Amino acid sequence: MTATLQTIAERYPDLTGGGFPGGEPHERPNLLDHQEEFDAAMRFLQGVKVTSRANSPITSYALKGVAQAWSGQYISNGAMIAALIASGVPIDRVSDESPNVRFGIMKGWVTWRSKRYAD
Repeated sequence: MTATLQTIAERYPDLTGGGFPGGEPHERPNLLDHQEEFDAAMRFLQGVKVTSRANSPITSYALKGVAQAWSGQYISNGAMIAALIASGVPIDRVSDESPNVRFGIMKGWVTWRSKRYAD
């Protein structure tokens, strides 16, 4: 069963619309205010090919850009991270100073998915 945004927010109370704490200090929007973005990210990740380790060469911030281009809709970093978690993709913080994560998606899948029409 896929986790909901509410479930992810409860399991990861530090996760906000902007990602995890870190980076430039600014107002971090509540993750639960990003349901539509989470839904778009979940559509993008449908059928994702997961690896066992979070060792992607790109971060969640770059992935959200790919998902935005695919969906035609803004997706926050936090919504992308929540969708990765809900989809069973392993994640690992880039660093304590960064709001971003690395993730475990099979090499080539992101490029393949980005070339498919949005649902």
